[in-house]
Amino acid sequence: MQEQHGKQIHNLQGIHNQELEAKDKEISRLNTLHEKAFKWFPMLKEMLRMEKLCAAIGFTKEMIESLLTKKEAIRCNGRIYSEEHRRKFDIQQSK
Repeated sequence: MQEQHGKQIHNLQGIHNQELEAKDKEISRLNTLHEKAFKWFPMLKEMLRMEKLCAAIGFTKEMIESLLTKKEAIRCNGRIYSEEHRRKFDIQQSK
């Protein structure tokens, strides 16, 4: 029974290792593609940074899309979060 249990564990470890290798290959492939995209589209890296900043401030997906894709100014009311000051600020009709 112990021998059978050991074989099962060994088989499961082998399957697990194969899955990990496949995931590592996929991550490597995606990282390569990621680097190519940054090389081909230099503004992409900055746009992703700006998207992350806008999301941290509290902008909705629609607001972020207007800013980055449509390049439209937006007006907003409410509270926004500042990572620099680590607090929220009230804003009224800010552009």
